[in-house]
Amino acid sequence: MKKLMLIFILGSIACSAIFVQKLLSTSRSTSQPDLSLFQQGGSSELKEEIPCHQPREFVIFTMPKTGTHLLRPFLENLTNKISVAWWTDKVDHSKSYLYDKNMVNLLLLIPNSVQGYWLQTPMPNYSFTSIMNTVKEADDFLVSHVAFSSEMEKIMQERNCVVFFILRDPRDWVISVIHHPNKSGVDIFGSVNDNPDFQSLDMDDKIDYIIRGTKSYYSASEVFQRFLPWLESPVCCPLRFEALIGPRGGACSEKEHLTELRKITHALQLDISDEKLLEIFDEASAEKINLVKGKAGTWKEYFNDDHKDIFKDKFGDLLFKLRYESDDNW
Repeated sequence: MKKLMLIFILGSIACSAIFVQKLLSTSRSTSQPDLSLFQQGGSSELKEEIPCHQPREFVIFTMPKTGTHLLRPFLENLTNKISVAWWTDKVDHSKSYLYDKNMVNLLLLIPNSVQGYWLQTPMPNYSFTSIMNTVKEADDFLVSHVAFSSEMEKIMQERNCVVFFILRDPRDWVISVIHHPNKSGVDIFGSVNDNPDFQSLDMDDKIDYIIRGTKSYYSASEVFQRFLPWLESPVCCPLRFEALIGPRGGACSEKEHLTELRKITHALQLDISDEKLLEIFDEASAEKINLVKGKAGTWKEYFNDDHKDIFKDKFGDLLFKLRYESDDNW
């Protein structure tokens, strides 16, 4: 881990000069992805040279609050590997999930670099590749919240690496984001001094705040647009939170749950019985299910008609394209 951290620190230093130069020279915003291209399912047209008994290299690149720590222990138990979540190992970064828009847009302009963590100062491609090599040599796998970029996708393609991404109903995501500070003690909108008002708001106003965004913070739809292009990537194995969590989440059958888990074993080329697969998931997820409510449709307990109207205005027809709704009458 010390070697991993040293590589990260050196990489961050190496890219700082480029960052400063870009920061001073431009402030244009990045273009938004074409939401019309989003389709649930994705493909995993990866190379087939790796033997079936040898799992492919893989990473977990997810949005915050979509089930990362439900998938993580399952993959550890399934593959007998250890996950490396390097942002928690004394790496200095902001834990703000809805970060300053202008700063993120500037960071995304830095050439030949990738964001190894959502909202973290980018590092040169070769530095991130070195981190991946170190993790692979240790027979571990990387877990991070990584927004989509063509640079990161290219690195994953060159490594024949599977990217596991979890999709969650954006409305449930809004509620989970609001509850997060209460469970973790982490203020996701910056320090209390930077934003003293959010925690004092009532629930209705908090929901409005997250859906709309502010001058400084991304709206919920803008956050989703940063991550959702992974669904279209050939390196991605997309998973749906509601199916991953299983029948206990109230939105899928046992058969649908097993089908979702089978996406994972297929992507990693693992041969395992249905019974064993379900056993591994149940053992890995037992503790995590108790830490989060993990129910689909929780938003219905909180959204009022005004929230629904604001959400529809901000998200447009995204819920239809992601197959969470069949019409606008929800």
